Amino acid sequence: MVANREIDTLRESLRRDPTNLGVASRYWNALGNVQGHDVRSGRDVVDVFGAAALSSIAGTKALTLAFRQLFEKSGESPRPVFFDQKLVRALKLAVSESSGQDASNLRWILKSIGLS
Repeated sequence: MVANREIDTLRESLRRDPTNLGVASRYWNALGNVQGHDVRSGRDVVDVFGAAALSSIAGTKALTLAFRQLFEKSGESPRPVFFDQKLVRALKLAVSESSGQDASNLRWILKSIGLS
């Protein structure tokens, strides 16, 4: 169980270094266990991994994996409202440079937001 103080510390660390995938992953996982509850949402996926997705293929893959985890846990799919044009371009670029499950997750997101 994660305390609110730890969440605040991780949020601040991510704010200072938004492309740090290690911090982003720790923050994402902490949101999944806030005082015993999973409080993650699609907005959180983009807030946590969006900057990393814009800066690297690894960040894009982390974002897609987080959306897949969220969907499997809660049934929440990616929605167009979460994706601006820069993020959509990053996803489309990442599809062409990915294979296997990573490419499948990217195509799933694009299809979910109406860009198949």
